[in-house]
Amino acid sequence: MNFADEFEFLVKEFRHSLSSASQILSPNAEDDTIVKIAIAGFSLSSPIETWARGHFSFLKERLDGDYSTSNLAWYDSAATEIRLFCAFSFGYFLGLYQSDRLTNAEFTMAEELLPGFILLKNEVISGRV
Repeated sequence: MNFADEFEFLVKEFRHSLSSASQILSPNAEDDTIVKIAIAGFSLSSPIETWARGHFSFLKERLDGDYSTSNLAWYDSAATEIRLFCAFSFGYFLGLYQSDRLTNAEFTMAEELLPGFILLKNEVISGRV
C-alpha cells in the first residue's frame, strides 16, 4: 500500500467530508462531530452500516490519548482541525481494515505515519493554504 497516496487522498476529501459528516444521523448520543467525521472517513473505505462500537472505542482511545486537545495544543488555532483530520484518517483506515484491505501491520504503519504526515501538511489540513 502506498501510504503517501492514501494520506493525500484523505487531505483532498477532508473538506468535503467535514460538511457531509454533519448530515450523518446516528441514534447514539456520543456520536458528536468528531465521531461523525470518523464515520465519514470510514464510509470512504467500508459500508457505513458496518461501523461498530469497537471502532468507536478505538477512536475514543486515540482521541483521548495521543490526539487529545491538550496534546495537539502546539498547533495553536489549527488544533481542532488537526484533531478532526486525525479522526477522519482513523475512520478511513479502520474501514480499510474492516474490509480486509489492510493488514494488522499496515494498519499499525498507517497509525505510526499519521503524525509525520500531519506535521508536513498541517497548513493544508487546517485550511491555511
